[in-house]
Amino acid sequence: MKSNYGSGNFFLDALENIRLYKLLSTATIFIFIACFIVTASFSTLIININKLVQEIIDKNEIVVFVKTDNTDGVNAAIRTAVETNENIASFRYVSPDEALREYVDSLGAGYENIYDEFKDDNPMRASYRIVLHDVGLTEDIAVLFRNTAGVGEVRTQQVQIDEFVKIKNIIALLSVWLIIILVVVSIFIISNTIRMTMYARKTEINIMKYVGATDMFIRVPYIIEGVLLGLIASAVAFFAEWLIYDHLIYTGLARLAFFTPYGFSHFAFPLLLCYIAAAFVFGVFGSLLPMRKYLRV
Repeated sequence: MKSNYGSGNFFLDALENIRLYKLLSTATIFIFIACFIVTASFSTLIININKLVQEIIDKNEIVVFVKTDNTDGVNAAIRTAVETNENIASFRYVSPDEALREYVDSLGAGYENIYDEFKDDNPMRASYRIVLHDVGLTEDIAVLFRNTAGVGEVRTQQVQIDEFVKIKNIIALLSVWLIIILVVVSIFIISNTIRMTMYARKTEINIMKYVGATDMFIRVPYIIEGVLLGLIASAVAFFAEWLIYDHLIYTGLARLAFFTPYGFSHFAFPLLLCYIAAAFVFGVFGSLLPMRKYLRV
């Protein structure tokens, strides 16, 4: 089988390398695709989890239920405590009637008659919905209001938030290690692929060295070959990740009624840039690492 390696056209030389070693090249492409997809899937998942946790934090309200409501709808002691606490970002008074309306609205269409049935004998309590500047102070503020006259009950979501933060931190840590491992594996795979192709043609490379070919002249086709394999894998992985995200990740996250995940368009351009950058990095470094041994003549 005739090779045109060393023709001086580096791109054609790289294509010839791929053609002559189709099995190794195909295996490398599939390894790259798997690495890219797994890395991207974990990355998009952790970004969505961060969004979920932030939304929960932003909506984290301390609900202070009023034990007895004054005729003007405001308990003086509670309102004074709310207005004078610098850690409170905002608050909203919710009357029993408003609370009943919100509950009926949350049930959706077809339950409007519930409001008419209970408006004259309303079981809802008046409350203050309080949002803090720092959610880390949730329990401190809750204790403050529990000791305030006129308060019937104080509800917080701190336990749920703490659990979400723990899960987020665990997934983030695992993702970082997974990405590091995948990068190392990808470079190792491309390095061994190039090493095997060079070993098969070491005689040809040695002859080129003896006739005066520079190291760079020999290296460039292999570098281009590695980049081409990476770019092919990037293109396939991008569209595969698109399908996986839309049909698995997005669909699964969207089932959480209180959460709207990012659409794939939010990740598309940055993901494509990362794939292209990874193709060049893996291609260049994966090709350079095994070369010195075979260029020593």
